[in-house]
Amino acid sequence: MSLSRLHPVWLAVALAASGAATADDGFSACLTMFPGEEAPSGRDPYDADLCKMLHGEPVFAVRYDTRRKWPDWTAHRLTRDHAGRLQSRARPRFYPDAALPNVAQTRDATFTRSGFSRGHLVPAHDLSWDGDAYRMSFALTNVAAQIQAFNAGAWLDMENAYRDAVKRLDVPVWSISGVYGDGGRLVGEPPYETVPPRCFYKILATRHGDGTWDVLAAVFPFDDTASTADWRNRVTSVSRIAERSGVRFPEILAAARLNAEPIWGRTG
Repeated sequence: MSLSRLHPVWLAVALAASGAATADDGFSACLTMFPGEEAPSGRDPYDADLCKMLHGEPVFAVRYDTRRKWPDWTAHRLTRDHAGRLQSRARPRFYPDAALPNVAQTRDATFTRSGFSRGHLVPAHDLSWDGDAYRMSFALTNVAAQIQAFNAGAWLDMENAYRDAVKRLDVPVWSISGVYGDGGRLVGEPPYETVPPRCFYKILATRHGDGTWDVLAAVFPFDDTASTADWRNRVTSVSRIAERSGVRFPEILAAARLNAEPIWGRTG
């Protein structure tokens, strides 16, 4: 796979014209989506920071890589109130994000007959407390190429685990999901092609009344598809994810207690 195919001159021109890859003053509205209200730092000129809003309130945040056409990371918060209103909804079609030029992202057809599903980074079900919020999760800036057996396996199991924690313990959970590493062949046709990530990760955080934090982090190979795959076997540290992904996470995550009982049901 040649990255040169993913960042031609005309992409840079389109991004500059749209202002999408410049610092977004509106992104500060999404800081509540991050533990300690601090976003990961460091981005390159092809990254776009997007704050997805609904009725004047933040829903989730995205740092989108317009070369590889995937979300470097997303961030959202699931509260007990929202978790109590999650429901099944009719799935809409995936659609281009109006915040970016079309050539800076994939399109729905990119994934057709590719062997990869359109993998949400912010889970659609986490936003099913509202129909409009649910639809927002189907923007293509919230999608990375993902093998379906992994999408519906260990990845989903970890999502279900923190939803259960939110409802059972009546605590909000902050979730940062991301990808890194070029996983091989390009998927789709120019100029809408993407490269599948080599690894997916989740960092989950919850805060105690005394201001301390518990954190759970896990990293998955893209082909973690065995029927016996268990997200608990992928638990790692935030520092390990930072080292491998190159993302500089807030210090509050590095300083938090990892895998603490009883929030996650696991120590490490």
